Amino acid sequence: MRCGSSIVTPHHRHERGDGRDHRTQGNRGLVDEFIHVHIIPHSHCDVGWLEPVQEYYDTEVVKILNNIVDQLSTDTSKRFIWAETAFLKMHWDNPNTTQDWRDSFLSLLRTKQIEIVLGGVVMNDEAIVHLESCVDQMTDGHTWISEHLGDDVLPTIGWHIDTFGSSSVTPTLWSWCNFRAFYINRIPIETQESFFSSQGLEFYWQGSPSLKEQTSIWTHDLDHYFCSPPNCNWEWGDPPVTSDNINSIASSLSDECHSRMSLFQGNQLLVPFGCDFEFQNTVNFDNMDILMAYINENSERFRMDMRYSTLSEVTDGILSQVLTYPTWTDDFFSYDDSPGRYWTGFFTTWPNLKSYVRSRMSYLRTADLLYTLSKERSEWQTVTFDPFTEICTLRDALDITQHHDSITGTSPPDTNKDYMDKLHTGTQAVVPVIETGLSILLKKTYSSPLVDLSFDPSVLYYSLGKNLTTAVVITNTLGWGRSELVGGFPVPSAQIEVIDGEENSVEMDVLSTAKQSQLFFKVDIPPVGSKVYFVRPATEAPYMDSPKASLQIENEYFLITFSETSGRISSIYNKKEKTTFSVDQNMMSYTAMYLTDSYIFNTTEPAVPITNNPIKLDIQVGTNMQRASQVFSDYAKQEILLYNGEPTIEFIITAGPIPMNVELITRFTTEMQTSGGITTDEYGMEMHPRVYDSTKGIGGNVFPMVTSAYITDSSKELALVSEHSHGVSSQFDGTLEVFLVRRCNTPTITGISPDDTTVTTHHLWAIIGSNDFVESQRPAVAISKNNNMTKLFASINSVSDWNSQNLNSLSGVAQDLPPQVHLLSMKRKGPQHSETIVRLQHIYEANAPSPYNQAVSVDLGSFFGSQMGNCTETSLTTTTDTGYVSSVTLNPVEIHTLLCDR
Repeated sequence: MRCGSSIVTPHHRHERGDGRDHRTQGNRGLVDEFIHVHIIPHSHCDVGWLEPVQEYYDTEVVKILNNIVDQLSTDTSKRFIWAETAFLKMHWDNPNTTQDWRDSFLSLLRTKQIEIVLGGVVMNDEAIVHLESCVDQMTDGHTWISEHLGDDVLPTIGWHIDTFGSSSVTPTLWSWCNFRAFYINRIPIETQESFFSSQGLEFYWQGSPSLKEQTSIWTHDLDHYFCSPPNCNWEWGDPPVTSDNINSIASSLSDECHSRMSLFQGNQLLVPFGCDFEFQNTVNFDNMDILMAYINENSERFRMDMRYSTLSEVTDGILSQVLTYPTWTDDFFSYDDSPGRYWTGFFTTWPNLKSYVRSRMSYLRTADLLYTLSKERSEWQTVTFDPFTEICTLRDALDITQHHDSITGTSPPDTNKDYMDKLHTGTQAVVPVIETGLSILLKKTYSSPLVDLSFDPSVLYYSLGKNLTTAVVITNTLGWGRSELVGGFPVPSAQIEVIDGEENSVEMDVLSTAKQSQLFFKVDIPPVGSKVYFVRPATEAPYMDSPKASLQIENEYFLITFSETSGRISSIYNKKEKTTFSVDQNMMSYTAMYLTDSYIFNTTEPAVPITNNPIKLDIQVGTNMQRASQVFSDYAKQEILLYNGEPTIEFIITAGPIPMNVELITRFTTEMQTSGGITTDEYGMEMHPRVYDSTKGIGGNVFPMVTSAYITDSSKELALVSEHSHGVSSQFDGTLEVFLVRRCNTPTITGISPDDTTVTTHHLWAIIGSNDFVESQRPAVAISKNNNMTKLFASINSVSDWNSQNLNSLSGVAQDLPPQVHLLSMKRKGPQHSETIVRLQHIYEANAPSPYNQAVSVDLGSFFGSQMGNCTETSLTTTTDTGYVSSVTLNPVEIHTLLCDR
């Protein structure tokens, strides 16, 4: 079945087919052994989903937080776990929240009746969230807990029970947070059934092939979703416990618990009690109290006892047993909740939201960096805003959008708009911080005036129109210097020149179309620094050639040839390795079928080209770049660009609005013999190999790409880098396809369909060559393309006027980091902290080409120079420290977190 109207959306997520029961009988009888049942009261509070964040807080979460404090304060046997700090912070800061409530909540934490688990701002998605944003939101959550609740209640257990599949990188990150256990829920049916039959639901998760057992973490997969057992959903209308039905309900619960226990080793059973936004009133505890007392009074008959527990208590109980657990080294993608329903659509749903989240990461990084470098300067006292408050506006928005129903695009349009609005407000807040911070750092002397910098590129356009010079300030937040072509800046004509601060000519191009002229020029920006270039009118235009008959574009790395008949790419020649690759790149589409929605991608029909006609091809050749423009249809066009000095092929794809019930993709077809394999990244940190499984159909062979993916045979490789997350697949040998945008209104279980009528832009960068050639480039390319350099503009009278008052270049460090090491973070910890958080990441894996796969040491004094004082090494979220360090040695994939004086 295809097109049709949506099914009404249920209020609670477990009604979407998630409350599945595919259990097989375990390895022992149901009621032979006496078991100890740990009832875990909890409420899964989505930080936005069917309603925006504030509405959820106002109408539901306030009741939950007030109720659990009231209930637990009058009964010391009761327990509760709380996962995310977003709502907790909102309630703590709410002027209507009483101090008595705060005091009671703190008391319940100290008596361990309430336990904070996970402790991030949100329960982040694991498929498409970027490493930097995940670490930031966990750090911000843990910092808030430390500052407001105390270090002694910081979480030690992870709780990811509603993410749509689980990444093998997550256990590594959680081990660096000093977590001792991790609880998960949504895993593929086939995997879970194999765990059922082998009592393998508890295991040591060794997710990193590079780090192996160093970051292994004990993990428990919930056997039957995270909601209450049958007949115990009293808040949702199950009959209350009475003297007439108590024996029947108790017997049913006993059978359920013994059945579940048969799936595990030992005799300690975790039973979740709660669900989405539960415990708004007393009914759950009221009924469970009666039922629990009855079962405990008749424990020998039911062969079980029950108690309320926190995750720490049940974990202690389980691990106190002398048991042997298997090791798991895989991830849990792609997730399905019933046969044929693969949750692979959300990898791509609402791409404009995904792209906006990723680009805001660069804004925040720039604001953090510039404020960190300038925060001691007295000029900040003259501004009318608090810079750190403004930074936190964007931090908070980005933290919230890592939620598993936000960046995934699985919320209704109104909620998605709320997330976008928060990000926009945060962006507007940090713009003056960036502009002011950079102006302060560029001043030559204290008495120099602050230059009026602006993000608006029209400053350049209108200044040139008035025969004025424009200073263009480029900022690089990476720990390496960057030599790149920047631009795409609209200019009124090609009669311009670009010079540096010493008035040396800078290589440039102006590419013109019927609509506009665009300026590009070559820059060399120091690490953690900025450099100024000047654009001014000239008497002559730069040399440009646009040979209409040409079917090739090239730089020193690649020569791309286009087909004369189709207008598409036909081959790519790697000049460095003198190898030609047969490559076809085409725009294609799948037809969305029954049950496809914001979560699920379902189709049985192969993708087909969106046009069988030759496509329009136009080629422009400049001094430093060459561009091929292609038009596939009225809703799909692209530019292919080669820049001098860069070992990548850039694709800028513009798509939309696409037709209804279409999944638009771009597919690269090569002659590589890849045996159905594709390798995709997780969190942008580690690569994970996938193998095509014909039993899973088309939708089950789509996987998340955060920043990069590749296909390879024994010697050759085609890699793609992206600037936001996508679904990717290899449906045929030697192919690599990227899902771009989705639009459908097919009948669904959830009623949430991505009727996306927007125009979307997608940036991809291809690298093709030998395995060593590609893998030596890909990790660094992925870092640079996901950390855009900031461009600010100022209209000035002359270069000499600028030079009299301002610097032309600055750097916040003394030297470049080694090529294997990425400056993942450099930012002030918080308003109550003077320290700067610094994170260094080894971006290569143990199987990378030598020497990139080698351990590397960084001398902190040599790198920072005088910019930093003493540094203390800490856990990933800075909650514990291991002492002062003057240097760090990073093995492949490792992240080292430091708190440094400044």
